[in-house]
Amino acid sequence: MEDFNAGIGAAEMLGRANYVALVGGGRNPKFPTNKVIIWDDAKQLAVVTLEFQSQVLRALLSRSQILVAVLNSISLYAFSSPPKKISSYETTDNPLGLCCLGAKIVAFPGRTPGQVQIVEIGTGNVSIIPAHGSPLRAMCLSPNGEILATASETGTLVRIFSTSNCARISELRRGVDPAHIFSLAIAPSSTLLA
Repeated sequence: MEDFNAGIGAAEMLGRANYVALVGGGRNPKFPTNKVIIWDDAKQLAVVTLEFQSQVLRALLSRSQILVAVLNSISLYAFSSPPKKISSYETTDNPLGLCCLGAKIVAFPGRTPGQVQIVEIGTGNVSIIPAHGSPLRAMCLSPNGEILATASETGTLVRIFSTSNCARISELRRGVDPAHIFSLAIAPSSTLLA
């Protein structure tokens, strides 16, 4: 990876491929904070640039899609040159840029704090999960896209849902005192949660 000698606010690699989604950040950003730069590390150059009206909080890549989170919306693009916008969805305030990109679905905060929207990429069908009573703090999709784990700003509960029918599978209590949960991860076997 090239040493940019400037700030990067977000970076997401495409699996083991040579593509990295980059967003500028810090006091001296390398790129504008309202742009997503898809960097080809093998060629040492930017191959795709997406520009938005507001600061980009997160960008995720798959072999066929680019998912971008800004404060109040999520945008899904076909990973092509040039990228083609597939859809855009409104969200509640999402200052952490929470979103998940699976092979067949995307998940992100709903329009109401504590809700999760799940969208089937192929059909555009939207499902809403009333996950928590307070805003979301962390969320994670299993590698096969069948399970979604969520935590709220309160940090006392982690809830696990089936993405096929939005049913709650389990609820794990972390404790009674509020805490900040920074991330969640589901093992490739979908049997362990960290």
